Amino acid sequence: MKKIYCYRDTAIEYLFKDVETISYSAYGDIKLLNDDTDIMIFYMLPYDYSIKDLVSTINSYFERAKYIINNYPNRTIFAITLHNYFYESFVFGNNELEKAINSYNEYLYSQKNVRVIDIAPFYNNHNDVFNPKYYYLYNAIINPSLAKDFRRFILDKMALFRGTRKKCLILDLDNTLWGGILGEDGLANLQISGSYPGNCFHSFQQMVLELKNQGILLGICSKNNYNDVVLCFEKRDDLVLSLDDFAAKKINWSEKRLNISELAKELNIGLDSIVFIDDSPAERENVKALDGVTVLDFPDSPYKMVGHFAKDFYRYFGTYLLTEDDVNKNIYYKHKTESEELRSRVENEDEFIKKLKIKIAYETIDDNNSDRIAQLINKTNQFNLTTRRYDKTELANMTDALIIAIKVSDKFGDLGLTGVAIVRKNKEEATIDTFLMSCRILGRKIEREFLKIVLNELKILGVKTVIGEYIDSKKNEQTKTFYSDNGFRKVPNHSREVQRFKYTLTKPLKYNNNYIVEKKDGK
Repeated sequence: MKKIYCYRDTAIEYLFKDVETISYSAYGDIKLLNDDTDIMIFYMLPYDYSIKDLVSTINSYFERAKYIINNYPNRTIFAITLHNYFYESFVFGNNELEKAINSYNEYLYSQKNVRVIDIAPFYNNHNDVFNPKYYYLYNAIINPSLAKDFRRFILDKMALFRGTRKKCLILDLDNTLWGGILGEDGLANLQISGSYPGNCFHSFQQMVLELKNQGILLGICSKNNYNDVVLCFEKRDDLVLSLDDFAAKKINWSEKRLNISELAKELNIGLDSIVFIDDSPAERENVKALDGVTVLDFPDSPYKMVGHFAKDFYRYFGTYLLTEDDVNKNIYYKHKTESEELRSRVENEDEFIKKLKIKIAYETIDDNNSDRIAQLINKTNQFNLTTRRYDKTELANMTDALIIAIKVSDKFGDLGLTGVAIVRKNKEEATIDTFLMSCRILGRKIEREFLKIVLNELKILGVKTVIGEYIDSKKNEQTKTFYSDNGFRKVPNHSREVQRFKYTLTKPLKYNNNYIVEKKDGK
C-alpha cells in the first residue's frame, strides 16, 4: 500500500492501528508535503450542540479542504464525507446543519482529483458507532471496539479505487437463482416471484442484473438438463434474467470445478477474476479446489440473500466510476462469440483476420480516456509485458512520457479501448515501460500492429533506439518472446528482474494490409 498522509482534526490513529503506511497531521494543520505521498482528508464533527459552532466548524473544514485539494492537483486524494452522527435540532424546522454537511460533501464529489469515501454506510450498518464515553475519555468519535471493522471498511474502499474489481459472476440455478429444483419440482412449481420465498429470489435476480448492467460478466454452472433450462427461461415470464444475459453457460452433469475451468478459458479470463455462488456446500467445496476462484458462502434462509450478497458484491464488484468500457463489456463478449463462430468457418488465421475487417484507431492519453487507461493498466495480467501498475494521478504526472492507447473494432462492432503503451523518452533513446492488451482482442495478431504504431510514433519524435522491457509474472508467460519475435534483440542487463530488448529505428514500419490503422484525428 502506498504511503498516505492524513489531514485530520481529531484522534484517528487508533482506527488505523498497524497500518504503517499512514501518517497524520497535527490537529487542524494543513502544511503541504514535498514528496509524492497520497493524501487523505478525514474530518469529523465534534460532539457539540451549538448549531452556530458546528456550522462554523464545517466552514473551516471547507476552507481547509479547498486549500489542500487546490495545492495537490496531481495527487491521489481520498476524502471521507462528513456525517451527522449525533445531532438533532431542538428546533425541528432548522436544517442549517444538514445544508452545511451536504454542501461540504457535494464539493468533495465535484473535484476530479478526489476519491470520496462515503462514511454513512458504516454508521448505518453498525450499532453504537459513537459512544460519548470514548469521546470524553480519548477524543474518539468512532467507537474503538469498531476500529478493526472501520479500518477494513476504509481499506476496502481504497482498494476499489485501485481497480481490483472481479470480472465475472458464475451462478448455480436450483435454489440459487430460483427456489426449488427444476428436475424434481417441475417448471411451474419453481419459486421465482410472488410471495415468500419467491420474492427473495426475484430480488436477488434484480441485483444480479444490475451487476450485468454495470459490466460484470454472468455465467451459469448448473447440474441440469440443458433443454429443461432453456425451456424454463422461455416459459417463466417472471424471471428477471434472460438466458442471453449470461455470457457463458455450462449446463450439464460434469464436475463444477471442471466446468468453471472451461468457462474461464471460453471467456479468456483468469480464475482469480471469477466469483462463484452455489447453495450446495458440497459443490462449493468442489470449486474451492480451483486456485483463484472466489467461492462465496450461502445464507441459511432466502430472506437473507440480498443483504448477504450485497456486501460481497460491493467488495468484489464495486468500483468508484463506471467507464464506457464497463457498460459495454457484455456487448464486447457477444461480439467475441460471433467472431469465434466466424473463425470456425474459415480455413486459416490470415483469412479469419481478413474477414474480420479489423480497424485499429490510436490516440494519446487525455481527460476522456484516462479512467479507462488506468483501469486497464491495473487489471490486465495475461498480455502485459511488465505488469507495472499506475493510477490515474500517477499517469497525469508522467508529463515526459508518451502514453498511447488503441481502440479496436471489427465487422461485428466496437471492442473499445483495449491496449495501452507507456514509453519514457530520453533524447534519441526510448524505453517501453508498459505494453499491454486486453484479453478481449487476443488471437488476432493486433499486438504486432500496436507495436508498429508505437515505433512509428517514436520515429517521428526522433528516437533512434528503443528498449523494450519484460518482467516475468505468473500470468504473462505468453508475452515472454514478444520482443524477440518482433525484431528486438536481447541485451545484457544488471537487473535480474527486468529483461531488456533493443530495437534500432531506421525507417517507418508498414502495417499489415489486413488491418486499417488510423490515428484519432484520422491522419
